[in-house]
Amino acid sequence: MFLDGDKPIFELVDDTDSVVKLYKTPEGVEKIDMPVIVLVDNRTCLAAEVMAAIFKASKGAILLGSPTLGDNKVRDFIEYDDQLVFIAVNRIRMLIGDDFAQVGVTPDILERNGADSAGITVEDKKRLVQGGITEEEKQDLQLLRKIGGDIVLRRATDIMLGLKALDIQTK
Repeated sequence: MFLDGDKPIFELVDDTDSVVKLYKTPEGVEKIDMPVIVLVDNRTCLAAEVMAAIFKASKGAILLGSPTLGDNKVRDFIEYDDQLVFIAVNRIRMLIGDDFAQVGVTPDILERNGADSAGITVEDKKRLVQGGITEEEKQDLQLLRKIGGDIVLRRATDIMLGLKALDIQTK
């Protein structure tokens, strides 16, 4: 999506540090040419955490939220003593960007709960009631109303609306 084709991204390695499988970007995939915001927090893990690390390393998206879990283990069910046990069998080693093991992926924009107020401002409500608002602004306010109290999603929406207002496209 944001990287050139056939570029190594990460590899699975076993406990002896031997490469089990190499993952590369697919060839022939068209690059995305628009702003993208990815919301992450301390529950972002597994494949989502790998994708967040790739987005951050490729500069293809803005990461917003709090640091991810930091778990680079790949788990599988192994049969042991007539039972299935879910254990780590491999780990992910990033070939682009920073290793996120134990520390997580740090977002570009850190958001702490309670830092912003969610919802529509009093001024916007007054303009809406008095009719001094464009149809596009009305749609934006309806979007913000749907978000409700999710502070991180509100921040991401504010950023995207700001980019839209400035007519900014990532290149």
